Amino acid sequence: EPLNFYAVIALPPSAGKSPVVKKMLGAIQAHELAERQDAAERMAHVEQKRRIIEKAMKRAEDKGDMIEAQRGMADLLAMPPVVVPRIIANDATPEALAQLLHDQGERIALVSTEGGPFDIMAGRYSDRANLDVYLQSWSGDTFSVDRIGRPSITLAQPLMTVGLTVQPSVITALADKDEFRGRGLTTRFMYSVPVDNVGHRDMYNMRAADPRLATMYESVILELIRRPAPVAPTLIAIDPEADVMYRTWRQSLEVRKRPTGDLRPMTEWVSKMEATTIRVAGLLAVSDGKIRIDGATMRKAITIGLYWLAHAKLVHDMWQVDERVTSARAVLAWAAERELDSFTVRDVMRGMRKRFPTAEDTRETINLLIERGWLMPMFDGALVVGRRGSESPEFRVHPQNKAKSCG
Repeated sequence: EPLNFYAVIALPPSAGKSPVVKKMLGAIQAHELAERQDAAERMAHVEQKRRIIEKAMKRAEDKGDMIEAQRGMADLLAMPPVVVPRIIANDATPEALAQLLHDQGERIALVSTEGGPFDIMAGRYSDRANLDVYLQSWSGDTFSVDRIGRPSITLAQPLMTVGLTVQPSVITALADKDEFRGRGLTTRFMYSVPVDNVGHRDMYNMRAADPRLATMYESVILELIRRPAPVAPTLIAIDPEADVMYRTWRQSLEVRKRPTGDLRPMTEWVSKMEATTIRVAGLLAVSDGKIRIDGATMRKAITIGLYWLAHAKLVHDMWQVDERVTSARAVLAWAAERELDSFTVRDVMRGMRKRFPTAEDTRETINLLIERGWLMPMFDGALVVGRRGSESPEFRVHPQNKAKSCG
């Protein structure tokens, strides 16, 4: 696996997305600016040398010395182009990204505090979605870009890192983009939907970030940026302990992908999450200056993977890809409206007869609410519904549901 990945964080307006991204990218952008200034000086030197050669060629041609003129032309063609270094892009068309990848050694990061990149992917500047550069640059697959009036570009192993902070509505809207989901773009992203703290922050006791951590972060980032790019990919080994840990975790997820498992509707995304988790393990190892992924590093990566898994469930709920989710929301809204501390299956059927004509119709919804922690069974053993002569199963409702639903 290559060590790039795609992530999107959903937060409402005024939650502090831009300031955090600015701090995160500060050291990188300062380095990039210094590199650009150095490139500008080199470009000026190259341009001066080019003018000298062109004048010499003109004199040789005026004298009829075609051998000397051809020698000057060869010198011009041999002059390597000076590329202005770019590490980060934030508002670029797919064609521009392909060109950046071509110019920057097939590596670039796309970072934005807005949902604009998703609009561009969907075809803001064209009649249709253009996803190839995003799909192929997740895995480093070869692809070509052919453009009218401009030279074609072939990228052998392009890799792009994507980090987007958007409003929750942007995440929800992804469900309406059939091509995104049909071609697997949405499964490549790791999702984070933090708790909305807007309106709950204490302005009197806000703390600044620990400057020691900021210094440490900048030091690590700059050390990584300044490393010379290897000629060939560097392979990172995995210790046996870490290998077993990772395989055991993947096996636990594999069981949950079965037709009756809770991860079945998310199978494709979970597979990408497993791949991204091992990428993160590699990134953590590299940032610590290690050449192997040990058990401690793998444990950290799996913790991050579990975080993504929990938040991906929220995102899939937002997309309502599972009818059980819609029914679960309805049950919680029904219970919240009545401020219920508990209820039975019979209560649900009486209150929501159109949605649940029979007791059996409630089974999947109730099980989902139990799995997500919104209901706690007030009985032992498995859920049994619709049995004549027995008491209707009863459940205690999570106290938070009185204030808001599971959305």
